[in-house]
Amino acid sequence: MRNVRGVAKAIGLAALFISMGLSASQARGNKPPDCASIEAKASFYAGNFIGRRTANGEIFTSREMTAAHKTLPFGTRLKVTNPDNGQMVEVVINDRGPYIKGRTLDLSLAAAEALGMVDKGVARLRIEGCQTKTPSRYETLFAEAVQLVVAAQ
Repeated sequence: MRNVRGVAKAIGLAALFISMGLSASQARGNKPPDCASIEAKASFYAGNFIGRRTANGEIFTSREMTAAHKTLPFGTRLKVTNPDNGQMVEVVINDRGPYIKGRTLDLSLAAAEALGMVDKGVARLRIEGCQTKTPSRYETLFAEAVQLVVAAQ
């Protein structure tokens, strides 16, 4: 079961690099990163998570402009826009998720309110970001492992 999860994570990271327009050499920090923009589904979370620790150790509050993503480094800043109404927010990745197939981000309630998507619960949003930090040794090795998994398929 662990092996399946590892492969799934590797494929997810490869998909992220591809969807954000980052090549493997950029993932390793060999050349300046490009900014990328994608449209993807996002949801929001609050309720039972308020007061609990996020994956990076912070205490979750629904009033901050934060988001969860499965693989982006903690501290990554993303510009998120709702194309239906033009509302835009900047969020910081501080947690992991979402764990529902087809969703790319879980936003805090504050971010979802600012984007006007609370009534819908899930919305197709434009997500823009840049890879701004040099990946750690682990992230670089993981990106290379993803390439091998993708190439083997």
